[in-house]
Amino acid sequence: MDDRETSWTELRKRIACIAAGLQRQGLKPGDRVAILANNSERYFENLFAIPWAGGVITPINCRLADPEIAYWLEDSGAKIILVDNNFADRVKLLQPQLKDLQTLIYMEQEHAPSGYIEYAQLLEYGVVDDAGRSNDDLAAIYYTGGTTGRSKGVMLSHQNLVANSLQSSSFLNLKANKRILHAAPIFHIACTSQCLASTLVAASNHFIASFDPEKFMQTVESAKIEQSMLVPTMINMLVHNPAFKKYDLSSLVDILYGASPMPEAVISKALEMLPTPGFSKLTAKQKQLHSLPV
Repeated sequence: MDDRETSWTELRKRIACIAAGLQRQGLKPGDRVAILANNSERYFENLFAIPWAGGVITPINCRLADPEIAYWLEDSGAKIILVDNNFADRVKLLQPQLKDLQTLIYMEQEHAPSGYIEYAQLLEYGVVDDAGRSNDDLAAIYYTGGTTGRSKGVMLSHQNLVANSLQSSSFLNLKANKRILHAAPIFHIACTSQCLASTLVAASNHFIASFDPEKFMQTVESAKIEQSMLVPTMINMLVHNPAFKKYDLSSLVDILYGASPMPEAVISKALEMLPTPGFSKLTAKQKQLHSLPV
């Protein structure tokens, strides 16, 4: 994203530094750390830094209304939240009604708004060793969609996430150095699973903040992207975009899709416009693997 590049060696050091910064902000083992932000390499690194520090990842859906955001934060008991510039003002207004939320961290490069800790400050305290949480220790809380009632927090252990990554790396056809574009929201467990599994095999991770058809095509062309995960609506927007033929998408060999039914007209159009990629449906069983005990 924005042409910033990080090696695996650099990423490991950043993760250990961010973990030290989170602990300096008062994070204790088992504390919930929420993230309310669009996709970025900073979101990605915190998928690892939060558990490294001993915390529990709690992603917040970017499309929620303020009362729903407040409910997720209150229900999870989040003590720390990482926020980008799209949500900083909203979270600041919600903070007085959230008894557990103590620390607001601004995920951008520029100076933080009043009441926020600057992200760069997290990197000033050296490194810490991995907190060592594993097996049945709680790793993450992912909330359900809440279509038939209030959202429920699904508690996932480290063993859940590791087992899912081991399985996902196979059926997602991941391998070392494969160029993956994360265009679906990382706050959703499907994209998180892809992030974790691609890290397991040392693939190359690329990010766009949110899905925009032309930005997606620009990134595929410039970074020679080989795989991405999209929902059917995104695929429909992509293949019907007026600028489609401007871009070289020949590097794209795998498109994964799921989350909603794929209309026959959309998949037919996609196969016509994108003859090179294999289109792989993420079945309900595959999407649920992360929640299975092992």
